[in-house]
Amino acid sequence: MATQGWSFKMTPIRKLLILLAIICTVVAIFRLVTGLGIVTNLSDEWPWGLWIGFDVLTGVALAGGGYFTAIIVHVLHKDKYHAIARSAMLTSLLGYLLVMAGLFLDIGQWFNFWRPFVSWGHTSVLFEVFWCVSCYTTIQVLEFGEIFTEKVGVKWHNAFKSAMPFLLIIGIIFPTLHQSS
Repeated sequence: MATQGWSFKMTPIRKLLILLAIICTVVAIFRLVTGLGIVTNLSDEWPWGLWIGFDVLTGVALAGGGYFTAIIVHVLHKDKYHAIARSAMLTSLLGYLLVMAGLFLDIGQWFNFWRPFVSWGHTSVLFEVFWCVSCYTTIQVLEFGEIFTEKVGVKWHNAFKSAMPFLLIIGIIFPTLHQSS
């Protein structure tokens, strides 16, 4: 009996998506080298535009579904939605990773990304949003660890499974905090 192996067929859509990913990577590197102005057409006179709206709101739209599905399934105990909870939480993780990548590209001097970790601007709303988004993304990665360790790293699966209720509670608190800001 032959086992079916993994295959990858290059379709026109995949070619288009690979081309789009290459273009986005080149634009991101160009932005990191040259700054925000030339890439986004933002200036002191026109400081906001479609750039921030698209990158952050796209990720937030993806992330919101997983957040609310987790509340419905794990807090309100609507078990009929349990089948979509994992995929919704994965989509939420991907959404927050997109938000973090977008915010990394949005900050003016990207090489100073480490400063909020050591410089406590506790009176700034953006500082609170930074910490909540960073902590929530970390929690989401840990929540995904429960799914990941079912097949890979099986010896850690029970630890992740027992930590899930705590992670879900923390995972609901952080987005609530930063969305209220």
